[in-house]
Amino acid sequence: MINQAYNELYPAHTSSADYIKKLIRLGAIILDHSIRTDTSGSIRLPASFNDLFGLRTSYSITSRQGIIPSYNEFNTVGTLHRSLKDAKHLTAATLDVPDSSQFPKHLLYPLDFFPQADADQQAMTESFIAIVERFLGIERTPVSITNTWASNPPDEAQGRSLQEFLEMSAVWPMYYDTYHTFDTFRADYLAKFGKEAFVGPYMRKRWSIAVPFTKEERAQGVAEMKIFRTWFETNIMGQHSDTVTDAIMVMPFGSASPKYRDDSNKYALGPHPCL
Repeated sequence: MINQAYNELYPAHTSSADYIKKLIRLGAIILDHSIRTDTSGSIRLPASFNDLFGLRTSYSITSRQGIIPSYNEFNTVGTLHRSLKDAKHLTAATLDVPDSSQFPKHLLYPLDFFPQADADQQAMTESFIAIVERFLGIERTPVSITNTWASNPPDEAQGRSLQEFLEMSAVWPMYYDTYHTFDTFRADYLAKFGKEAFVGPYMRKRWSIAVPFTKEERAQGVAEMKIFRTWFETNIMGQHSDTVTDAIMVMPFGSASPKYRDDSNKYALGPHPCL
């Protein structure tokens, strides 16, 4: 969201960009780690685009003080690293989580998302999974989240399929917060400059979608996601007293290829639009 209009209204307290540019020209390596926030991809996307390791931490595992939330129930702290060794070094020092020498005993392969439409990406995924299988000494376990829900839904589903139950669960609160988080900004900008703040077409579209959503719909969406999370942890991931779960799940997150702003996403849904 941070753009020229936002900077006009809320100028930065410090300016270091010029110094950073000079250091880069001199060949300096600026960062081994970076801490930021993730709502729906702000850690995972930069990691995949820039050959980094990204870690989106579990919600509420560490302080979010100073974070402007795009969606309060999704926003959490995330980290970017040049290597997994760097990731362990930083997270061990900053996150209040117990260290464990136990490796996962189950590698879940969700058929709701695999195989991917992009054959090259699927081939890379298969190679990665094979490495994990050899390291852990286990084989993947194919699972269907959709079918498991159908055979053992929570009481709150009331006969609805997984797709029907979650249809608006994330949409209502995410769009509502994306719009109303900036209510004060829009009002302050209009009062100071006598015109609406400029935002790009992507954010303008998101705001326009969010306008009719209500607080009640937002609350319903949050409640539905909590129901799904409890069901998912119990029926898909399983429980473990020391490590929360003894399973890990492989999930796709786009393809490792250039993404040009004005080009449509070739694999927007792929073969698995269900989720």
